[in-house]
Amino acid sequence: MASIACTEGFTKFFFTHIQKTGGKSMTVSFSRINPFNVARTMHDSARSFKDWWPDEWDQYPSFAIVRNPYSRWVSIYHNYYPTYPTFREFMLDREAWLPDWEVEDQWMMLSDEEGEEIIVDHIGRFETLDESWGDFCRILGVEPFPLDCLNPPKRRPPWREYYDSETKRIAAELSARDLGTFGYRFDP
Repeated sequence: MASIACTEGFTKFFFTHIQKTGGKSMTVSFSRINPFNVARTMHDSARSFKDWWPDEWDQYPSFAIVRNPYSRWVSIYHNYYPTYPTFREFMLDREAWLPDWEVEDQWMMLSDEEGEEIIVDHIGRFETLDESWGDFCRILGVEPFPLDCLNPPKRRPPWREYYDSETKRIAAELSARDLGTFGYRFDP
């Protein structure tokens, strides 16, 4: 699915879709709030929206969902790199896939041009997606309704079981800014 900008109609907003954070479900559900005049882009950042619609950006609420980076790496492995026999091999071979990596850090998707400040108004969490969705609806003045569940998670072991000390260190290095900014940790 995509990031969306809804700048016409009754309910106006921006939603920055970060990969592997429930964005398909959010995009479809946001489209139910205002199905008209919705511009869809492929995983564009908040700063792109601000550049394309500078006047509207400051007037309308903006939303995004973030996810624990450790959990997100497991999801990325399964969805983008399933040819690796194990998660460990995927993480250890990061020098092979990192140069071609097209998925930005969550922080960068939500920050200004300099990468210094978050510019999205409302950030929810994947771990509490339904609650975040309800909050977003209330902010838009819409009675909360059930979030459309697209691309439901597959039955897999809990994400913590994929990690050993080395892969945990690698993930922490790759996602240091996301971990610090959004307050995520490996342990609950």
